[in-house]
Amino acid sequence: MVLILAVIPYQRRLGLEESFQGWYWIAFMVIAFVIGQLGIQFRMRRAADFILRELSSKGAFAPESAVLLPYSKAALINLGMRDMKPKMLEFLITHGIVGRTQDGRFYLLKRDS
Repeated sequence: MVLILAVIPYQRRLGLEESFQGWYWIAFMVIAFVIGQLGIQFRMRRAADFILRELSSKGAFAPESAVLLPYSKAALINLGMRDMKPKMLEFLITHGIVGRTQDGRFYLLKRDS
């Protein structure tokens, strides 16, 4: 509150118009949105890398060597930040990078991923 009261007289001394202030807030909101989207993309990429590394380290390269993943289903109660692993696992299955067996185990379809 004190900061707002200190900024308003300063803006009026500079002669900033009301229309400029409106564009300033629109630009701020666009930048905040873009930064938020970049953060989500970073977390999704990190979750995909984690899944691929885990399947690779466990040697799950065929349906016979498929493994169970604890995050294959989303948690009912989520404390803290959202876990991207279940969504990324479904994305990787949909795009043909990870395979799923009939009994719910997972394996890599492409070794070079």
